[in-house]
Amino acid sequence: MFSVENIYMENRRRGIYTGKRERDIMKLSSYIVHRKSSLGFSIVAEFKRRSPSGFTNSRNTDLEEYVGSMLDLGVSGISVLTEPTFFGGSYEDIHRISRMNIPILDKDFINSRVMIESSYNAGADCILLIADFLDRATLKDLALYASGMGMESLVEFHEPSALGKIPELDDIIIGYNRRNLRTLSMEGRESEIIKDLEKRDNLRILESGLDPYNMRRDIIRSFDSFLIGEALLKKRKEESAA
Repeated sequence: MFSVENIYMENRRRGIYTGKRERDIMKLSSYIVHRKSSLGFSIVAEFKRRSPSGFTNSRNTDLEEYVGSMLDLGVSGISVLTEPTFFGGSYEDIHRISRMNIPILDKDFINSRVMIESSYNAGADCILLIADFLDRATLKDLALYASGMGMESLVEFHEPSALGKIPELDDIIIGYNRRNLRTLSMEGRESEIIKDLEKRDNLRILESGLDPYNMRRDIIRSFDSFLIGEALLKKRKEESAA
């Protein structure tokens, strides 16, 4: 059964990526700022093979082809699921697309410096830290460690109370995940947390179950980017089947 807490506990058993990084860091924040559309936001596209919520990526299995199509759309970054058990990912996925001209977010359940080193060596430019499951000291330590390697951190939260744990540091992008990772249900409460988010100077990303073209304008204005995965993958499925 899927459990974020169990994934964190099992991380110590995961293999370390021992390959060598092949390119310089590409700042996701810079691409978010410079690739905003006329509506005021940019898109970070996500690639994953499956998820515990029931999604299975059965057609867009050619990673490089998919990323190339997203580059044609002008996305600001690519999020890659590297957790192997529930998402079917690997660090090798990051390594494969690190030769392509786009910032890469390693979207994983990172809770150690060793995992950050693997992300860096594989070619990631930004890591994910989840404030709902990591304490304040750990968030700060890992974000500073990543920053010391030149990487940025997307620090996401779902429960409004977790926002207060996110350290006020450079090289941090704040994400609000509309999905409750404990129940996997969609519980978007972005309207509740906008005022608190706007007190922070960090760039802001909205995640999970998104159609930004049908969202309220005040919500769109409150975020700099939207992380979209299944909607883009499904759209590509429909196009390839047509």
